[in-house]
This record gives sequence, C-alpha cells and structure tokens, in this order.
Amino acid sequence: MNEPKRDDCPFERHPIPPELLEVARAEFNEAEVLAELEEVRRTGGYTLKDILAVFDEVASSDDERAA
Repeated sequence: MNEPKRDDCPFERHPIPPELLEVARAEFNEAEVLAELEEVRRTGGYTLKDILAVFDEVASSDDERAA
C-alpha cells in the first residue's frame, strides 16, 4: 500500500494509544469485514441517494425527539 508523504497530510499525527489499539484488535473480525466487502462487490454497494435517505431518517427522528 502506498503511504502518503508526511507533507501531503494536513492533519497533525499522534500515536494511537495502546488501550485503543487493544480494543480495536479485540473487536475486529476479519471474516465479517471480508463478507461485507464481498456483499458490496456483489451488489454494487449503496448509492448516494441511499446514504442521504439514512441521514434524513436520523434527522427526522432527532426532530421528533426534540419536539
């Protein structure tokens, strides 16, 4: 994989705390990730319209809770 040059990244880099890495490694399931990727390849994934619809649903439910 190509690593970006340090100068190309606009964000300040910080080391990842060991505790966070430990949790991420414990929760990561390679088989699950591969199955999801295969589904995206098979189905073509989501469209922008699908993703925006989810945002609209969340915004609507937030508005209902605030009322």
